[in-house]
Amino acid sequence: MHDIDLTDINVTQSPYYYVQPNDYIYIKPLKQKSWGTGKTGIESISTIVTLLTFGATFFLLFNK
Repeated sequence: MHDIDLTDINVTQSPYYYVQPNDYIYIKPLKQKSWGTGKTGIESISTIVTLLTFGATFFLLFNK
């Protein structure tokens, strides 16, 4: 297994630059920041909005 930095201009000089038959290409996934409320940003925002809506509804219904 070899690591190649594709942001380096000299990578084209490397013998591993060109893909050959039966080569495996593995790309490490980027680390995702999470608030622990969802797997994606949209899920996190949706969860937060739902909790705020529930809180406001509960407050308005039982405030009297």
